Amino acid sequence: MKKAAVVPITTVRYYGPGEDCTDPTPGDLILVRHAGLPARLIRFGERLTLHGEDKVYAAVNHAMTVVQVEGGVVVQEMVGGGGVLTPLPDYAHLGYAVVHVVAASDAQRAAAVEAARWYVGVPYGWASIVTDGIYCLTRCPLVLGIGQSVVCSADATAAQRCLGLVPDKPDLAVMPSDLARYFDVRLPLAEWEHAAAA
Repeated sequence: MKKAAVVPITTVRYYGPGEDCTDPTPGDLILVRHAGLPARLIRFGERLTLHGEDKVYAAVNHAMTVVQVEGGVVVQEMVGGGGVLTPLPDYAHLGYAVVHVVAASDAQRAAAVEAARWYVGVPYGWASIVTDGIYCLTRCPLVLGIGQSVVCSADATAAQRCLGLVPDKPDLAVMPSDLARYFDVRLPLAEWEHAAAA
């Protein structure tokens, strides 16, 4: 019997291209839609694992965690070179969602930030990308990690666990679309495209 995820109560705010969130809370989850071939391949694979209306969650292909708000908003994320700290305004040209756990304590938020910061300097999880691809194509649940390496969604899931999330699969197998599904993040792509055309 597969158990459902345990998801804390959250609020979700959306920021379209050209907008910037200036008031997140430490530990908030940021879900992003990138352009480019790697992002399109991730979303393609995610769509293979989702059915019906759940395919809307495959609009997301990247996850990161807010780790600093004083003196400028900074997020921790996994990129091809590994775990890094990045100013959130670097993402203002893209659309993203900010997921905020409503009832988290200060101690939980501090633990989420500590978990996210732990991944700074950790290698990117290229092995996880391979197993994610196998899962997307075959639906065979396979999880492989090498050392401490992870992808962005596994890293973000570790931080969100501190705030009450219990995913319905191993952290290494969680994809950005799974995080979007847990928190019901539906990027308003049509609205953003209409605003860009105006």
